[in-house]
Amino acid sequence: MASIRDIARIAGVSPASASRILNNDPTFHINDEARKRVIHVANKLHYSKGKKKRGPKQNDPQLSIALIMRHDHAREIDDPYFLNMHIVRNN
Repeated sequence: MASIRDIARIAGVSPASASRILNNDPTFHINDEARKRVIHVANKLHYSKGKKKRGPKQNDPQLSIALIMRHDHAREIDDPYFLNMHIVRNN
């Protein structure tokens, strides 16, 4: 699937401009030829915002996050930020 960057490169505009054109931003002003080029390229490449999948790449319930901390245990216990992480991790 084509990305905003692909469309912008082919149409000769910036990715920000392509995004604003495809999102019908009413405050964005650009010449009609550039707008038509972006829309033409997006249609040609079958671009669709709805097809983009957001969220984790994998739907794995075993997926976890590791933290590397450079504080000793005593300092972590006294720090509310680290204490909150320990509480969340242990639940």
